Parts: sequence; structure tokens; C-alpha cells
Amino acid sequence: MLIGLALLELLHTRFRRAWWLARQAWGRSFNTQVKLTIDERGIQTQNPYTQTSLLWADIERLIETDLGLILVAKQGQQQYLSKSLFSGEMISEMVARSQD
Repeated sequence: MLIGLALLELLHTRFRRAWWLARQAWGRSFNTQVKLTIDERGIQTQNPYTQTSLLWADIERLIETDLGLILVAKQGQQQYLSKSLFSGEMISEMVARSQD
């Protein structure tokens, strides 16, 4: 059993992105609609199964990539938002809010 778990861990580290996508596809939230709300308090997401909230004050840093924004919370959690969802002005505002 330990050998099987070790092999699984090796595969996990080698295929990290594919493993993450597979886990998302197996989850009950897969293929459900998500409501995203961004306001002066922070960012809220809601689907039929979960509701999360990330306050601006709880964001340690924002990493901007070519395709999206990665919000890193002070507790270590990360939230990814695709840039295709936002205008350039909205992206600039979120970057500015995260630096306050």
C-alpha cells in the first residue's frame, strides 16, 4: 500500500496541473454556474454547493499573469480569476486595491 501511495505522490508532483484539473472534474461543483461578485469589501463566489469570500484586507499579494490574476490570501489560499472576465480598467482597479 505504501508503494502505491508513493507512486501516486510521484505522479502528482510530475503532473501537477493535470492532476488538479482531474480533481476539479471529479468534484460535485464541476460544470455548475458560479456567481462572481466584486465590490468594495472583496471578492465573493457562489455556486449551488459553496460560498466563499475573500476580503481585500486578507489579500497578501496579487500575481498578474498573461491570462489571469492569482490572488494569494494571508492564510495561503489562492484564487485564480481569468482576465477574460474583466475589462482592463477593472483589472487595474483590482491590482490597486490589492496593494492598499
